[in-house]
Amino acid sequence: MRLVLLFTMSAVWGMSSPAVMMTQSGPAILHSDCSPVTAARPARPGEVLILMAGGLGPTNPSIDPGSPFPEDRAFSVNTPITASANGGRADVINQVGWPGRVDTYRIDLRVPENTPAGVATLQLTAAWVKDPEARFPVQ
Repeated sequence: MRLVLLFTMSAVWGMSSPAVMMTQSGPAILHSDCSPVTAARPARPGEVLILMAGGLGPTNPSIDPGSPFPEDRAFSVNTPITASANGGRADVINQVGWPGRVDTYRIDLRVPENTPAGVATLQLTAAWVKDPEARFPVQ
């Protein structure tokens, strides 16, 4: 008899699923000046946004679990990260540990040029595991 074991990312790395973090006002999606994306100040097609995300796993160089990311250098996410807005590919520009925070990552991405005005649906994928969708306004 052959035993087959399946592991999820959380079983292998002891982490949670990838997700855009939430704030009191909604998903932690920021403009490049670190102000929140809101209905009063929506994102624009082609704009580079900053996401605060969790559950993205190990970095290079590695860091002890439960330790905050140091402020003196970048810790790149090891897992392949992709993003989409309304199903269109959003280019991931940066994927690093957020300095001074534990299991918090900074993802910089470009909103696809063809994203229509309204409420867009954002989805991150880390090592082929999809996060719950986050919604953000686009002008």
